[in-house]
Amino acid sequence: MKHLLLAIGLLLAGAVATAQTTTTTAASLDCVPKTMLSPLGAGTQLRSGVATGGSWWGTWCPDAQAPYVHIVLNGYEWTSNRISTTLAALLSDADPLKALRLALAINSVSVQPADQGTWEAIKAEAFAALAADRPASTPVPQPAPAYIVGPATRADGTRPAYRYVNGVRSGTAEASGAQAGQPCDASRKLQTTSAGIWAPFGPAFAADIGTLCVPSGR
Repeated sequence: MKHLLLAIGLLLAGAVATAQTTTTTAASLDCVPKTMLSPLGAGTQLRSGVATGGSWWGTWCPDAQAPYVHIVLNGYEWTSNRISTTLAALLSDADPLKALRLALAINSVSVQPADQGTWEAIKAEAFAALAADRPASTPVPQPAPAYIVGPATRADGTRPAYRYVNGVRSGTAEASGAQAGQPCDASRKLQTTSAGIWAPFGPAFAADIGTLCVPSGR
């Protein structure tokens, strides 16, 4: 881990006689980037580049909506004391992510108005280079519906659905039935019977058409 932190510390420092400013395009650095020394890092492969007016490095963390990009602007003075303080912060902590965040905080430098255009241009370049690394989003699991369409009574896997008018169920089934197992909207219950409830069902959830729905755990 010491070699990993030293390597990233040198990357933080960038070139001699420069200092970094940080754009947390993601809310914060929430992972350790993958590098040759940290192949199990949760972030994507650490990428870096040299741009007009400075340089950058960045990574994507799992489920992040934007990459974390760290920008180094030319001409912002780096002192040997700052570099040594950075490396000390990195090497003194057993938690690599905590150490990286501390080092970033120690070396945060506000962008001067005259350099804002350069900073934005470097950020855009970094974003373009990192775009292909964006991790696939992890779907958010949806809770199981409380009620689902009851067992099929037809050969095509459906059961009858009926239109309701003023709370009264039609005597003629709709041409299109309800697919067994589809979710029902129990909050818009149309009728209660001993077998279950009658309610709108997915995927359309038409408010005036219902079918027999049963508890999903049944």
